[in-house]
Formats: sequence, structure tokens, C-alpha cells
Amino acid sequence: MIDIKTLKFVVFAILGLFVFHCAAEAQVKLRNAIDFDGDAKADVTVYRQLDSTFNVNKSNGGATTQQFGISNFDTVTPGDYDGDGKGDLAVWRYTDRVWYRINSSTGTFTAVQFGLVGDELVQRDYDGDGKTDIAIVRRTGTAAAPGAMVWWVNRSSTGATTAYQFGINTDFAVPGDYDGDGKFDYAVYRPGANSTTQSTYYINRSTDNGFTIQGWGVGGDWVVPGDYDGDGKTDLAVARRGALVTDPITWYSLRSSDGNLIAKNFGITEYDTPIQNDYDGDNITDHAVWRETNATFYILKTTGGGATTFSPWGYSTDSPIAAYDVH
Repeated sequence: MIDIKTLKFVVFAILGLFVFHCAAEAQVKLRNAIDFDGDAKADVTVYRQLDSTFNVNKSNGGATTQQFGISNFDTVTPGDYDGDGKGDLAVWRYTDRVWYRINSSTGTFTAVQFGLVGDELVQRDYDGDGKTDIAIVRRTGTAAAPGAMVWWVNRSSTGATTAYQFGINTDFAVPGDYDGDGKFDYAVYRPGANSTTQSTYYINRSTDNGFTIQGWGVGGDWVVPGDYDGDGKTDLAVARRGALVTDPITWYSLRSSDGNLIAKNFGITEYDTPIQNDYDGDNITDHAVWRETNATFYILKTTGGGATTFSPWGYSTDSPIAAYDVH
């Protein structure tokens, strides 16, 4: 017979594993969106608009090129819509407002009409079921008379569509799992007026429907959400260009695990675009950039002693898919 102390230990151990699993999911889900070979590492991938092709340099070896979509009509919408841990080939077509995808689990084709021309595409897992939800942000009002941001989510767990007003129409939509419950939170970034004015994060936490307001960054920064400390929560993070074209890009993240500021130089102001993700499979976001001039991915991995790797891939006219989570 198991005594009460042993029983409590077993119960708490199981709960601890469950909490850890849920907390780690946000970074995993962002990684899965561009992990096309299922090895738990984000793949170096570009989309070629000229011929509508996904070009994947697989992290487990080999490469694939697959045409999907219509040139100049489609926007790439990365995600794991079927919940199998692999990224699905997916696009949104503005002419008919349809989300098209090939499910990696079955190879079947799915088409869902959702959204209007002018909407922002913010597909993430908002209901915590392990599948990317089709979602958009719709802005109302004008620049002269700012209106609201309304988030419309087609939840994969129930098939129901929900609408939620959060933010104003000049904010950036920056969804992330900031509270670590396995669900993406509605969140916006309100940029400062200029490079000397502080910007602010506004987060609607899914755990308790409460709000977090935190100043971070300045006007003109890139917003680069990610879990840079590996605690399962999205950290507040920005990347700042230097004053000169040859200056480094400086990344500033506020660690959710201990509240400390981490600053790191990576990338070159004139040539690089942030493409942060988990490229080495350790559930921690890696600093990474795409250099258009030589069509190369530069990745500062958190494993292997923090070495920088570079992967020439594609053409300078291609678009790196990982940039979908940069604002």
C-alpha cells in the first residue's frame, strides 16, 4: 500500500510534468510552424514569390522544393494546423480571402475562407489544443481618427469563431504566450513616437484575463518575441538598428524567468532582418538574421557553446519564412 506522503509526491510529480509540458509549448509551437521534417528544429526556409515555391533546407539533412500558391496573390501563413508537430505548407489568398494548406499528417488539402482584404494575419494556437488557429486582426478607424483592433479567431478545438477587441489601430499585433499556460495571448506593442520615446507592451493574459502593461524598447525598434531564457514564457524583446549602416543590430530582451535585461549584438544594421526561432531544438529562441545581399541565414545558437552558423540558401529576392514573427 502506498502511504500518503508517497502518494502526494507522485501526484505533485505528475502535475509538475504537466505544468512543464504546457509551459514549454509556446516556443515549440512557433518552431513547429517552420519545422517541416519533424526533428524538433526550425528549418532554414524561404518562399520564392516569383514561382510560389517553398524551399526548405532540412535540419536533419536534405532539401525540398514544393510549389504551392499563386505568385503575387498569396501570403505565406506558417503554422502547424493539424497538430502533428510539423509545419504545413500554407498561404492566404487575398483575392478570395481563403486560407489554403496541405496537412503534413495526411497530405490532404484544406481550404477555409476567413478574413477580409486589409486584415493582418495572426495565426497562432489561442485555445491550447496544439493546433494553429486561423486568426486575423482587423483595424477600424483612420490614421487621423484611430480606431480599435479586433481579433477574430477560428478556434480549431471547437470550430467556433470568437471576436475580441484589444489595442488601437496604430499598434503592432504581437501575440505570444507571455504567461506560460500553453495558450497564445492577445498582445500589442505601441511604438514610441521616435527613437527617444519609450514603446509599450499591452498583454491580455489568457490565464486570468488580466492585463500586463510594460514599457520596453523605443520607436523604430523591431519587435522580436521569443522565449530567450527557456522558461516557457514569451519574453518582451526588441532588436534595434545602429546609427550607422555598418553598426550591429542590438537585441534587448527582458527575461521572464528573473526580470533581468539581456543585451546582445547580432547582425548588421544595413543588411539584416531578424528571423528568431529555435534552430537547435533546445526550446530556447536563437538570435538569427537573414542577410538579403548574399541570401544567407546567420544563426547564433544557444547550444554548442553559442557558435554562429551560417547557411546560404535561396536568392536575395526570396523571403525568409521565419520573419513572420517579426514586427
